[in-house]
Formats: sequence, C-alpha cells, structure tokens
Amino acid sequence: MVEHTEPAPAHTGPPSRRARLVVAATTGVITGAALGAVWVSGVIREPSSPEPIPITVNTFPQELLGAQRNDLLLRGASFEPSLERLDLEFEEQRAAFRFAYGGDGASFGYGRLLTLTIVNGLLTPDIPRDGRIDSIGRAVQARRMISLRTIDVSCTFEPKPTTDPATGMDRLGDFTSDGRTDCVLVDLERDLSLRINHAQVARGEDAFDSATTFRDELHRIHANLVD
Repeated sequence: MVEHTEPAPAHTGPPSRRARLVVAATTGVITGAALGAVWVSGVIREPSSPEPIPITVNTFPQELLGAQRNDLLLRGASFEPSLERLDLEFEEQRAAFRFAYGGDGASFGYGRLLTLTIVNGLLTPDIPRDGRIDSIGRAVQARRMISLRTIDVSCTFEPKPTTDPATGMDRLGDFTSDGRTDCVLVDLERDLSLRINHAQVARGEDAFDSATTFRDELHRIHANLVD
C-alpha cells in the first residue's frame, strides 16, 4: 500500500528578513541604474555650441565708420589677375587665423587708418603697460592705457610720444594726445571675436570718444553677424 503524502501548504505569512533584503537591494540597483541613465541622457543631450560664423569676403561690411573697404576698388575693376590675387590672399588669411585661433578669420583695411578683424576664436586686447623714457629724454616705449572696459568690449589707447620744444625732452602723452586705439569684442558663447584698430585719434575727439565709437560699431557689426 502506497502512502499518500499531502503537499506542504504555501507560506502565507510575512516575508522573511532575507527576502526583504533581497527585494530592497534589487530595487536599489534598478533605481540607481535609472538615475544613472537620466544623468547620462542629460550629458548627451546638452545643447550644442552655435555654428561658427562663415568667414567670407561678404562677412565684412563694405564701409566702416565712413571708410570704404580697401579691396573694393580692385574688385570693382573686375581685372581677373587682381581678383585671383585678392582671393588667394584672403584664403591664406583664413588658414593663418585657423592655425592661430582654431577657427577661420581675416582682416580688412578701411581707408588708411582703420582695420577690422573677424575670427572664430578668442582675440585678446592689447596689454596695458607703462611707457619708458631713457636717460637722455627719449621715449623708448610708448605707454598703453585702458580707455574702455565693458562686459564684452575692451579698448586700449597708446598715445604718441611728443617732444617738448622748451626742453627737447620727450613726453609720453595722455588720453587727449594723438595715438592708437584698439578695441576687441569677445562673444564667449559663440567663440567669436571682432577687433577694430585705428592708427590715431580722430580730430576733435579724445581717446574715450574713440573707444565709445568703436564699441558701438563693434556691437552693430556683431549684431548683423549673429542675427
């Protein structure tokens, strides 16, 4: 005679301590993995940087503060050898700026005194410095002073040394002297810089007036480039 054995009844009481630990550990792993996936997803989906500004001949305005771009007369003549030379020089500039700053760039002259530079990279303003007069009264280094500083534009002014007719000694000059103004606009978000360089202060203006004029012009050009 075969003895019939009833199956053991299922355990319906509260889960054991070990079972609770296993469930908690599993839940923690799943939650941690989910949070890690969200973090990685956030890194991957971080907004990309704006596209670089195309640096072409047409990127540069035809006029700057009333002065015409110096290449326009030759381009207007449509003389093929001249056009080829101008285009070659422009491409060489782009490559040189790319080497120095990591992005395309170029400079154009306007009239005899103005230069505009645009580059997909970070230009630095001229470094201020003290001037120096030697033992016989000759200026051996012009001073360079800050004429304007804002959140995105920095300007320096380098007065031209003059000679005092009474003593024959050189003077280093100040903000009211003739001199060279250099202004740089830096757009950190776009990795874009613009520079206006002027060989001397315009007649009837001091260095602060020139710096303000250049700042406003840089802002105008920058707005046209990024809009």
